[in-house]
Amino acid sequence: MIRIALAAAILALPAAAQERREWVGGSGTSWVEIGPPKAPGAVASVTFYDDYVHTISGETFALVQDGLTVTVRVKLFPGDPGEELHLNPSEGYFAWPEVLKPGEWQTGVSHIYPIGLGS
Repeated sequence: MIRIALAAAILALPAAAQERREWVGGSGTSWVEIGPPKAPGAVASVTFYDDYVHTISGETFALVQDGLTVTVRVKLFPGDPGEELHLNPSEGYFAWPEVLKPGEWQTGVSHIYPIGLGS
């Protein structure tokens, strides 16, 4: 009985926080990572390299850096050769752009800003 309860508790745990996520398939590796800001006023930047993978649709996970969490939702559209990442940062922050879709073999960058910047 204890084993069943322990297994259920482990399965209920959220996925481990991470700064980078990779997918291997097709012709190479796609990846997304959160890192230091690459734009003035940003607190972090999210970079997505889209290789020809097409195995990651519908996945949702979190990228975390220095206490800032960005929830990433992956979408893949039938007949469209590129993945699309929807970014939702922790409360009090916003992503610009909110959606990354750089195209196959391209890189896109979104910057995370505090809400109220410049007000």
